[in-house]
Amino acid sequence: MAIENFRDVLESTHSLITDCFYAINILLPLELRKEFADAYNEYSEQYESLLKEIDGIEDSGISHLRQAGLVGAQRTFKFKSFEVSYYAYKAKGTIKRLIKALKKGKTILSSLGGAVPMVGSFIQELIDFLLREMEKTK
Repeated sequence: MAIENFRDVLESTHSLITDCFYAINILLPLELRKEFADAYNEYSEQYESLLKEIDGIEDSGISHLRQAGLVGAQRTFKFKSFEVSYYAYKAKGTIKRLIKALKKGKTILSSLGGAVPMVGSFIQELIDFLLREMEKTK
């Protein structure tokens, strides 16, 4: 399945974060596991509303998306790069591939958040802290 729109990026990034949640015993030190589980649950509650907000973004705010490099060839390149990393992780695993895919998903969502303010930074912040902790364990 190709990653073709912002909903696909969000859903794929959500899948990566969920994988982190289920691998919490491997990815995070004992003293952070409960806190991450709580943060994941809080994030999950907000995720559904973000999915609703992200639908239709392609049709609105095109000039803001253009300024963020999220239309045309730049968008195609970024989505394809994320797609390749996402499916490499899904096919072969490894923390290194997971980190690479999460970073790319976060970059796209961060750009989207800058272009369309309704896309909250809560997912970006969660990924940032998760990545910092995971990079300590790789």
